[in-house]
Amino acid sequence: MEILLANLGNRNITFKGNTYLDFDKELKAEIGTFREWTNNLLKTFENNQKFLKLNILDTLLDKTIHSLDKIILFYSDQNDEEKNDQDTIHEAEIVKRLIIEKYNFNFLNISLVPVEGSVVDNENLLQFYRSEIKKLKKLNDENYFIICDAGGTAQQKQALKIIAEFLLRENEYEIQYINFTGKIDLVSQREYRKIILTEQAINLIQHGYFSAAAQLLGIKIEEAENQQWNGKLLCSVIHRFNSNVKIAKNLISPNNTNPMFINFKSGKSDSKSTYLEKIFGGKFVVLTDKLYKAIFLHNKLLYSESILAFAQFYEYYLDLAINVVCDKNRFGKPRNPDLNDFQKNNLRDFFIANYSDYLERKPGYQPTLSSINTQVMILKVEGTNSVKTFAEMISPFVDWTDDCHSSNERIITKVRNRIAHEGMLISHEDMQNKYNYYLQLLHDSSKICELTYSDLFQNLADVLEISLRK
Repeated sequence: MEILLANLGNRNITFKGNTYLDFDKELKAEIGTFREWTNNLLKTFENNQKFLKLNILDTLLDKTIHSLDKIILFYSDQNDEEKNDQDTIHEAEIVKRLIIEKYNFNFLNISLVPVEGSVVDNENLLQFYRSEIKKLKKLNDENYFIICDAGGTAQQKQALKIIAEFLLRENEYEIQYINFTGKIDLVSQREYRKIILTEQAINLIQHGYFSAAAQLLGIKIEEAENQQWNGKLLCSVIHRFNSNVKIAKNLISPNNTNPMFINFKSGKSDSKSTYLEKIFGGKFVVLTDKLYKAIFLHNKLLYSESILAFAQFYEYYLDLAINVVCDKNRFGKPRNPDLNDFQKNNLRDFFIANYSDYLERKPGYQPTLSSINTQVMILKVEGTNSVKTFAEMISPFVDWTDDCHSSNERIITKVRNRIAHEGMLISHEDMQNKYNYYLQLLHDSSKICELTYSDLFQNLADVLEISLRK
């Protein structure tokens, strides 16, 4: 079934060759508002019929009337008397009668549909047209729609086209525009669809779903080098978000003048900590990005994902710090459970000297550098400056804990494991109550690492949005 959808405006009929807009002020003062004038014309339709003609819409109907099965005309009838003087409620009935007369079209197949609410309220209009088109698709999924891009307010035209693009496949509709010469132009749907896809991609980016945005835009991350400038920029952020630093750097254009990209490409971290930059070297960029990621995800209310990212951050921080502070021959390598007797004895002696009370609570405990607990305990004693500060800050929130009676909700390592291995989802209510300490952990970590930005990945998301809108 072929259906014409058209909004009615105050130029869709002429009286003695003139539209209402052609009338001078004196005549308008005499005949009243457009609503009043068309109401009087409708009441005297039989007497004035010979002077009334269709306008604009008839150009399209002349071309399509023989294939049309149904015509749907949207008219306005607003409640606000101060704003309804241009309403098309009475014009709609006149247009219907003129179509029947001129084209001998079955009156049963012409529907007059009132636009609910204001005709300049974008949100209201989007909801209205979405509802109407969904009804028509539900009645017959094989319907083909011709949309007349003339008539109604600018907001009506835009809303109808946006919803058509959103709900209908490319082969289910076309948009026809009657230009000022009276010629009909077929409006390209590709640009509309591109705008909608871009808007959806921006929405995904602003919610932290960078890879999904790339997929929506048809950008293949594995072929980032072949993408246009915007595509490369998005792929660079995606790789940076996932700690693929080398690839992310290579995708940044040498002409990019944004400090966030310049620093990153040169290997500098977005931190003011010269001490940590010095002791951790180039790996400090990866470390700070992991913390930035946790902050970004928390701000997007993706709490479970944020805690997993934060776990990657503190585990990486501790690994780097242990490598700097400890001689690998003394205690072994971080994350390596296989120690020789010399290393085992050294660790045991360290714990006896510094944590004898802990060993008394856990008889038979053999410390190893593969344990986060052990790493924290060593750094609390042998770490210096911000490394020591970080160990002391994170200490109450790892498994061993200074307070052996702390609840599991306060042990971030256990919370992380429940998310990773049990699929636990943390709600906003949970974050406000059970895990209300977590935000402070992020703040304290940011302060220790002396982060330059409050939310780096939000800044990058904003840059991506600006570039996609250009």
